[in-house]
Amino acid sequence: MSTTLVLEEYEKQLKEWPATGNVLQAQYTDEYVVVYQAYNEEIAQYAVQHQHFGGPKFNFNRVS
Repeated sequence: MSTTLVLEEYEKQLKEWPATGNVLQAQYTDEYVVVYQAYNEEIAQYAVQHQHFGGPKFNFNRVS
């Protein structure tokens, strides 16, 4: 499956976001959902190696 994400500059997106609260960055179609989640390199390496999130630096209480 090939997907193309629609990207916009941060300043343009910022104008569309609510003034308060949290923002979830995601895109979806009838076939998929893509959600942006930032994490550090150590968390990424663990996830690739183990095929799931975890490890000493990962904290489920901080997940959006």
